[in-house]
This record gives sequence, structure tokens and C-alpha cells, in this order.
Amino acid sequence: MSSKPTYQELEARVAELEKQVKQIDITKRKIYEKELLELKEKILDAQSMAHLGFWYWDVKSGDVDWSDEVYRIFRLDPEQFTPQIDSIMALSPWPEDSKRNEELIQKAIESKEHGSFEQKFLRPDGSVGYFRSTFQGIYDDADNLTAIKGTVQDITIPKLAEVELRKSEERFRKYFELGLIGMAIISPEKEWVEFNDKLCEMLGYFREELEHLNWTKLTHPDDQEEDAAQFDRVIEGKIDNYSLEKRFIHKDGSILHAEISANAIRNPDGSVDYFVALIHDITETKRLRNLQSRAERLEMAGIIAGQVAHDFNNLLAPIMAFPEFIREDVPEVTKVAGYLDAIENSARRISEINQDLLTLGRRGHFNREVLNLNTIVKSAIVELQPLPCTLTCNIVFENELMPIYGAEAQLHRAIGNLLNNAREAMQDSGELTIKTESYYIDDVSFVFDRIPKGEYVKLTIKDTGCGIPDGIAQKIFDPFFTSKTTDKKRGSGLGMSIVNAVIKDHNGYIDLDTEVGKGTSFYIYLPISREEVTPQEPKILTGGTESILVVDDDETQCMVSSKLLSSLGYTVITVESGEKAIRLIKDNPQDLVILDMIMPGGIDGTETYRRILEMYPNQKAIILSGYSELDRVVEAKKLGAGEFVRKPITKHSIAEAVRKELDRKIDISI
Repeated sequence: MSSKPTYQELEARVAELEKQVKQIDITKRKIYEKELLELKEKILDAQSMAHLGFWYWDVKSGDVDWSDEVYRIFRLDPEQFTPQIDSIMALSPWPEDSKRNEELIQKAIESKEHGSFEQKFLRPDGSVGYFRSTFQGIYDDADNLTAIKGTVQDITIPKLAEVELRKSEERFRKYFELGLIGMAIISPEKEWVEFNDKLCEMLGYFREELEHLNWTKLTHPDDQEEDAAQFDRVIEGKIDNYSLEKRFIHKDGSILHAEISANAIRNPDGSVDYFVALIHDITETKRLRNLQSRAERLEMAGIIAGQVAHDFNNLLAPIMAFPEFIREDVPEVTKVAGYLDAIENSARRISEINQDLLTLGRRGHFNREVLNLNTIVKSAIVELQPLPCTLTCNIVFENELMPIYGAEAQLHRAIGNLLNNAREAMQDSGELTIKTESYYIDDVSFVFDRIPKGEYVKLTIKDTGCGIPDGIAQKIFDPFFTSKTTDKKRGSGLGMSIVNAVIKDHNGYIDLDTEVGKGTSFYIYLPISREEVTPQEPKILTGGTESILVVDDDETQCMVSSKLLSSLGYTVITVESGEKAIRLIKDNPQDLVILDMIMPGGIDGTETYRRILEMYPNQKAIILSGYSELDRVVEAKKLGAGEFVRKPITKHSIAEAVRKELDRKIDISI
């Protein structure tokens, strides 16, 4: 069966028949004319089915003829529009298009070749359409142009689709290039097809540099295996996309943490054409998560430490007090003086560690005052002595250093920890720099803290030691973390966490700069105070003859308190609960009441004091506790309680607090 003739073949056959018609007699001519008419009808049918309009322009007469399809394409009313070339051109209000197309027609005529053009036009109803026209010149025997014939095809739908596709591509390109996250198109071989400027910025490379690398080379070695496994699963058709958290290597060698979302674009046969990957930098988020996690660990450790420390404080009381009692009561104490000194030193060390635990849990008590940081640093440096000749210490103090408000014992311990760590890092050989200065922060972000704008006293402790590896630097403030091994002095793991806790207690900030093999610098920022430093007067141990009631649920603590106060000349009574204290004092007024704050199983120190005040409104009292000034302590002070004494007590601490409260003047005016 022969195939259906094409449109071009039909046209060629028409031209041939027209030529033959002129050369045959009338009878044959009639036959050919009939065949010619049938062929023209077939051509018109073919044009209609192909949505092609046919037009014919007689150049000499100017007459134009076109098929009905032309009316349909341009949505023209046959009764209102006479076939004219100007009628069609008038539908296009874009002169540049018309001029371009006229030039194409002229060029095709001059070269006697087929031509074509596309043009946008406005339909009478105001809608926009597109058409494509093909044309060809017709010439006489003298090679003169006599007519132009051509076709018109409505291409509005594909053209609008093309325009929308182009707009979509432009929108994607704009989103791709101006995206706030890294974007990349990657081949199945993990080579770049395209990437945006944001990815270059994230990784620190110029575009020309990044083009010579690929996805795998930029991936951290430890993450390449997992990333490759996900790639392979997509290529094998098991999944179409995947998400994971991975690390990239920045140009400067640092680690970039990123969340990756990769989607496969497949070919019709199901194979992967390319991947579209979104790369979101979460380095800062990761850092903040680690900070939050570290803070949560610190808080939990602090809660545990605080509970343990509270019990330790009661147990420490006799260990710290009894050596002094033994010296007073045993005439031949010189024979065991060495033992007593060892007990006292150990007890003092345990007390310091216990206080570290309380500091860690933000439950320690410290008297705060206006201080000069230079004085505290000098005292800590003295304890660092003697220094070997192989260790140089450079001290740079600002003479007019602004004062701070804080607890001297706390800050002394924190600074001492930093100095000892610096010395150990240098193994007694190197250069230690200690510097203080008044410092202004203007919205600066640091590694471990984001420091608010303001005025600070800055302490710098810089060593030329071994430096801290990145993996350890992120953990040094964690409770109970220590890098000291058995071949060194074993650390408790509290040193740096105590430094961090002390600085936080003072509303300060800590930062560090370290490089393995080159040393470490710690920077402490403490808010300044506008008050002036008050000179400290020498403390003299004094006692008295007043009556004192000690209220504490711990029997040993009661015994120690009674022994210490009795040795100072006071008359002492002890009871183990607030309820008993109220019953006793009702008929036996006391000059002073010493109240333990927390007494499980009954009313606490604050409620005990409240009920005593109902009987004796001017009753003097001091608070005794192993914890810091909690809300209940603050409430007791508002009621009128004076000093706050931290456990474990010593003869000096209890003597000073008792005498100060007993000597305090009470305003009894109404």
C-alpha cells in the first residue's frame, strides 16, 4: 500500500499539472483541470487538518487570497476583513517585529529561497497569539517576481509554553544564583554541572577554583563512605532523594557542618541524569547545640555536685575543727602535731574541692564586694612561685584599672587554675604573659560566648605551650573532663569547669585562642563596677558572753558549733529542729539565734525565724548553710536576719559573723 502523499508532493503535482494544462488540447485540459481542482481541495483539507492557513499574494495586482484557516488562526470575521497583507501586519503593534520580518521576506526573495518567520500578534479580542509563516517567491520566464505564496500556522500554545518555560528557568536561575543556601547540580559521577555563588562563599573558594574540585574531594574523609552509599542507593533506583548531615572541608582547612538534601532528576529510562543538592550551613547551629548540650551537662552535674557537697559540708565540720580542739585540750599535742597538720591540710583541700562542687552547681555562698582585679591576680601569681629560670613571666597591669564587683575567693581560685594550667602546658619552659586592661566590647562574637556590648575588665593569660587540639578544646569546660593521664599529676576534672562557673557567676565571659604546638590564650571579660574599692581592715578574732541558740538538724554540726562558740566565751544551747527552737526560746530568750537553712522533716530556717519574730520582733539571727543564698535565705534577710555563714564553719568565720551580728544596731523607732 502506497503512503499518503505529503503536502509538498501535492503542491509539486499541482505545479506540474498547471504547466501541462497550458500545452494540451481542450479535452485533456478539462481532465487535468478536474484533477487539478481535486488536488487543490485535498491540499486545502490537508492544510485544515494541519491547522495551516494558505495565502497567495499577486505582486503586480496586489490582490491577496487566503484560506479559511487564516481567518480562524487570526480570529478574523470574513465579513469585516478583506484579505490584505496590511490587514495581517496591522495585527502586530510591535514595529521591531514587523521590520525584522519584512527584512527576512526581502532577503528570501532576493536569494530566491524559501523563507519563514515568527511573529507575535494581537487578536481583535485583545488576546496575544503567535504564528509562524513560510513563504516562497513565484517568478515568470524572465525571472521576474510575480507572486508570493505561503502558509500560516498557529503556534500560540507551544510558544506560550516556551515563554513560561523560559520564565520558569529564569526564576530557577535567579533562585539558584541568589539563594541564601548553597545549591549545586551534580552528575552521577559526582562532578559539578553547576553551582551557585553561595556555595563558593560557604566553602571559601573562587568559582574558578571550585570548578576543579568535586563533591567527593570537598567531603570530609570520615563522611565520604556514608555519602557515597546514599548516592549509590539513588543511582540503583532504591530511593529518589536523601538527606544527611555531613562535613565539608573549607578552603582554609576548617570544618563546615552542613545539612544536605539531594534529589535525583531521572531520564525517561529511569537512569539518573543529575542530582540537585541543597547545602545548608549549620556550623553555627552546631556550635550553639554543643554549647546548649554542654550547659545542660553542666547543670545536671551541678545538681548532683550540690547534693553531694551539702552532705560533705556537715561531715567536714569536725575534721576541720577537731585538730584545733585537740591542740587546746591535749598538753602533749606536740607529739602528734605533724598528724594534726596533715589532717588540717587534707580537710582544707577537701573543703576547696567541696566548694568547687558547690560553685559548679551555682549553690556556693560568697561575700561579694568591689575589687581591683590586679590585686587578685598578684596574689594568684605569688602562689605560682617559685618559677624556674626556664619560664619567663611577663606581667602587664593597667595602673588605672576599672574596679569589678565580685567574690575574691572565687576569682582567686579561677585565676589560679588558669595559671597552673598554663604552667603545666609549657612544662616549666616557655613564656607566660599575664595582662589586665579596661576594655570596651562593641558587638563582638567569640568562640565560646557572644559577648554583649559594654565595658569590661579584660584578663589575658597567654602561654607558649603545647596548645589544645580542636577535639579537646570543645570539652575543656565540661564537668569532670581532664586530659591529664597517669604519667602526669592527676586532675579532678573540675579546674576549667570551675573557671567557667566562676566567670558565669560574675556575669562575665570567657574565650580562648589556641593552636597546637604554638600555645593558648585565655581571655576573661568581667563587667566593670562604678563603685570604689574599699580598703580591707585586718580581722581580729573576738568572742563574748552573750547567749546563743544553735538550730541544726545535724548532731555533729551542732556539737562543732557549740564547741567553737563556747571556746569564744559564749553560752550555747543546741536544738535539732525549728519546732523545738520555738518552744525553747518562748521561755528562754536568746541574744542570738544561728539557723541552719535546710532541715528536712520540719520547718526550715526562714519559717523558724518568722515564728520567733512573732514573739521577739528584734531577735538577732544569722543563717548557716552549705548552699548559696537561695530565695528562702533572701526572704530571711528581709525579715531581719544578718550574716550568712557558709559551711563548713571555722572558728574565724563563725566568730566574725556572730560578733558582727551581736554588735549590729537595731532601729527600734516606730
